[in-house]
Amino acid sequence: MPFFKNTIHSSVLLFFLLVLASAKCSGQDFKPMPQPEKFVAAYRAQVEQQTTLKADYVQLRHLTFMKDPSQSTGVFFAAGQSKIRWEQVQPKSHILLMNEGTAYVIADGKTETYDLEKNRQFRTINEMMTRVMSGDISDNTDFEVTFLESDKEVKVILVPTRKMMKKFIGSIELIVDKSSYLLNRMTMTEADGNATELIFSNQKANIPLEMSIFEPTK
Repeated sequence: MPFFKNTIHSSVLLFFLLVLASAKCSGQDFKPMPQPEKFVAAYRAQVEQQTTLKADYVQLRHLTFMKDPSQSTGVFFAAGQSKIRWEQVQPKSHILLMNEGTAYVIADGKTETYDLEKNRQFRTINEMMTRVMSGDISDNTDFEVTFLESDKEVKVILVPTRKMMKKFIGSIELIVDKSSYLLNRMTMTEADGNATELIFSNQKANIPLEMSIFEPTK
């Protein structure tokens, strides 16, 4: 399951973030972006037009004590800013739902429920995802933000400033397509040096989605 694999009951630490496009390995050279405010405004405008989103993803889990990363695949769904579904398909079925302030972890026929307001890690993750999905990637004090660009992509590097976040997040790197303003890739590096990389493909925005998929019974 995306990120959240090494904390609360093997299903809760990484994730987030975010929320989605046709991904290719990026070998581009990035340089400082002279006017990031224009990109942020365009990105926010694009995000505001999105009502739903579906994307396939590949997750690569990089551990400091392992030579090669572990790999899993699945499907990501989102509706608005408050409904998220990460559905891992391979190598094992896991589902993480975030719905109106409640998180659900579904695995091995069991469902665990977490109140986002009472669980700091889930709340922090949910807040960050909401900001990314709402286009709020620069107008807050929770992160020190750096913008870089190549011919086709924008790299956004977020370094947490809040003490709580620093305990488990070292940095977050977003690679955004310049033409579609969709997320190609996201890498979250933890405080201990381990990292999770998410690569998105087959994105479909503003398509009909059954709202029942965001409920733990579906």
